[in-house]
Amino acid sequence: MSPGTTTYRSAIAGQHRALVWTAKQDNIEYEAMVVDVNAEANQSARLLGEAEYNFQEGTKLLNDHVDRVERHYGRNLTVDLPNNGGRRIADFYFVNGRLVSLQATILPANGDYDNPDVVRFVDSISFALEAAVDDSTELPLPK
Repeated sequence: MSPGTTTYRSAIAGQHRALVWTAKQDNIEYEAMVVDVNAEANQSARLLGEAEYNFQEGTKLLNDHVDRVERHYGRNLTVDLPNNGGRRIADFYFVNGRLVSLQATILPANGDYDNPDVVRFVDSISFALEAAVDDSTELPLPK
């Protein structure tokens, strides 16, 4: 995955620099994003809810459930994009003052909306080094 930065915009937290890693393979777009919103950490539930709402706004929501990685709870959502634009799946967490999301979009050219690689990707995160599997990849920081 290639690292970079972007601007995360939030009605609650304002604008923040975000670290983002992206990749595209077999007409599937993968993205991991981390936003430091530590100054607004006391609003973690609202920030997480806002990110989830923005993710699914204007789409057809197919799945929405609570997710858990180690001792951190988050949300998993699956949506169909408008105009037959594909399917997107994401996990959202708020951990140590940071909003974390893993998203994958299966583009129509791929068409395999039950692709197990997508689920594996969004479920691949580990917040504790000792919990990571042996063949894990640590994402490099953007320059």
